[in-house]
Amino acid sequence: VLAQISGHDPQQSGPVNDTLDNAFVVQVRDQHGNGVDDVAVQWQACEGGEVLTDATKAGGYSSVLQPTGETPSNPTFCTRATVSGVTPPSFDFIYTVTAPTTSELRARLDASMETRGPAPVPNGKPVRPYAR
Repeated sequence: VLAQISGHDPQQSGPVNDTLDNAFVVQVRDQHGNGVDDVAVQWQACEGGEVLTDATKAGGYSSVLQPTGETPSNPTFCTRATVSGVTPPSFDFIYTVTAPTTSELRARLDASMETRGPAPVPNGKPVRPYAR
């Protein structure tokens, strides 16, 4: 049996280029409800793509921390945990990615400027602002 343990309720949401706060967790159980170690769990985006395979650990648990990626055109995503030969064979974890607020963008820009410093001055001469 594959059981969905945590990370799904309530549905998670996170900002772009970050990681969701709570891991997606499943447990593989035998017919007596005991966790089964060393069972392959495949984690993949519901629409396909790269597959991450993780063997269940002590107690039959497998988990992943979900990165949110860049600003999406559709902010709702799905990650699926699948185990062959069990019922149900998979569970979906639905999450949303939020666009950064103006203050978050400003903070990122400020942090970037602190890291890189001011832009170089061409030919050692200050550039005059364009007058309209």
